[in-house]
Amino acid sequence: MVRISASFLAVLLMSGVMVGSAGPALADDANPDALVGHWRKTTIQHTGPHDEHLVLSEDGTMTDWVVTAESQSEPVSGAWRVDGNILTIIVDGRVANAQPFTFYEGRLVFPNVQNRRGFWEKIAD
Repeated sequence: MVRISASFLAVLLMSGVMVGSAGPALADDANPDALVGHWRKTTIQHTGPHDEHLVLSEDGTMTDWVVTAESQSEPVSGAWRVDGNILTIIVDGRVANAQPFTFYEGRLVFPNVQNRRGFWEKIAD
């Protein structure tokens, strides 16, 4: 059985599958090669730092997990693809998340949706 991290599930529950809601991206923004690597998004919650890790591999596989001061979730594996400026995450053969992305000052902005943007920093290639 595949488990989806709490933060990933929260994005899904809050947004459903949001396709194209952030407007068009520049051609450079939709470069799938730039997405390959290990990304981390840190948010501060009432219990402390919450780091979500997302590894997008060149072969189209992905892994996602969450680390807090108190615990680490089990990794979730799946696949990823890019269609235009939409990053799609597939878990257990189903679309788990499909939302616009862009890059800003070297960071991945995913989802690139007003009032819900997540800023990810690349920590490894």
